[in-house]
Amino acid sequence: MHWPLWPPRRARRLSRTLQRALASHFHLSLEEMADLRYLSRPGSLLGRPLRRVLIFNPALLNQGVERINRYNDLWAQGQAVIFEGHIDSDGTVHVSESIPLVVTA
Repeated sequence: MHWPLWPPRRARRLSRTLQRALASHFHLSLEEMADLRYLSRPGSLLGRPLRRVLIFNPALLNQGVERINRYNDLWAQGQAVIFEGHIDSDGTVHVSESIPLVVTA
């Protein structure tokens, strides 16, 4: 018998908590956030547990959103990442605009 220990890691619609944070900090409307998705992973900061989040627009992906199942997969598609941040264990959201890394030869 197979026991799933973790939920599948799929891009999800923004939670109400993330929507409130983006509306508050960046004055985005619900319509502007409708197509945005996010991925998260566990992390820690100064020994405190948190959830790291990447918020992205699937329309900016080189490959379809169904191919993006993990946090690191999304970083490989960095131009689609619009916001990044984390959610503290108490539910406080910290987000900032993502600055794409540009490497020139």
